[in-house]
Amino acid sequence: MEWLKADLHMHSKEDHFDVLSYSAYELMDRCAELHFRVIAITNHIIFTYKESWREYAAEKGMLLIPGVEASIQGKHVLILNADVDANRLRSFEDLAAYLRSNDVYVIAPHPFSWSPICLREYAYKYADLFDAVEIHHFYTKHLNPNKRAYRFAEEYDKCLIANSDCHHPRYLGKTYSLIHTEFTISSVLDALRRGDIKIVTEPLGSVEAFNLHTYLRIGQFKRAVRLLRRSDGCKSIMGLITGRSAPLKKPKNT
Repeated sequence: MEWLKADLHMHSKEDHFDVLSYSAYELMDRCAELHFRVIAITNHIIFTYKESWREYAAEKGMLLIPGVEASIQGKHVLILNADVDANRLRSFEDLAAYLRSNDVYVIAPHPFSWSPICLREYAYKYADLFDAVEIHHFYTKHLNPNKRAYRFAEEYDKCLIANSDCHHPRYLGKTYSLIHTEFTISSVLDALRRGDIKIVTEPLGSVEAFNLHTYLRIGQFKRAVRLLRRSDGCKSIMGLITGRSAPLKKPKNT
């Protein structure tokens, strides 16, 4: 076994929720440049994993874990080793049933950040459904919602895992995990369950945080414009604000 550099929460332009400019392949190219060995492209709401992505990652010396950032009762939940059935999850009761029949690993992503899509009180209410709590890269020395995540993990005896929640490759590499494991999906999941993980993270500088915040808000504005063009535009905008917005495209064969 060896310590493998990992980022298990990233997005690409195949995402059906965010409007992003770079493909999964471009994202994987950047991950390879930064010497990541284990990655997950966890696009929002709809499971977008492709076997061609796995093969491309393998060519780059990386292990790609299927994943999705599901929207459950308006809150984001990160599911690793997911499959297309995750598209049907609507409630935490659905998630509990999914866990009973699938070998998945569930992370509370950015649980105490400021967006309405963050779990917050749901993390406490459904703590038994989560294997791990995410330490998220979007924080500074003086503004750090991860502090509450650390306390939650200690109180509920949850594994801590550090991810970028990448929405642009330029923001990769400051916050990630090192997992002591062999190079297979089952071994990675087993290592996470054992807690054989170290987190590596550093705060963003004030200017860097401002630039990232601006970039994310521009992306949200682009999504809002696309939603307004739909026949249910006003309803969709309210969904975006509350975190209950439908995806930009309908899933195929689900």
